[in-house]
Amino acid sequence: MATVHVQVAVEVQKNEADAAKRTIVYPVTTSEVSATETVSKAGGAFDTSAAAQAVLDGTLVKLVLPVADLDTLGTLAYKLEGATDTVYLSGIQVRDYDPYSEGAKSDLALHFNAA
Repeated sequence: MATVHVQVAVEVQKNEADAAKRTIVYPVTTSEVSATETVSKAGGAFDTSAAAQAVLDGTLVKLVLPVADLDTLGTLAYKLEGATDTVYLSGIQVRDYDPYSEGAKSDLALHFNAA
């Protein structure tokens, strides 16, 4: 059984209702969906999650984060255990603002354009 660490850079609004805005696509080493999903919120211990997974194509998987996992600000990490691999998915940030809003996009543009 292999252990794989996948780092993503994703921001999600706290308690986001729109499933499209809380869907993450990431690569894996085998085309399997994990049997057990657990989540760590803001650095806490791993606990059960109702995250939904689906293989998109070969070794590309999508994970839809449940709203219940988005109730705490800070970082999320998922431990996804399958028959052959365990994937640790990290780099997800739960924010108190909508990263898709125009204001958030403007702030990001100003940050990168400031010299």
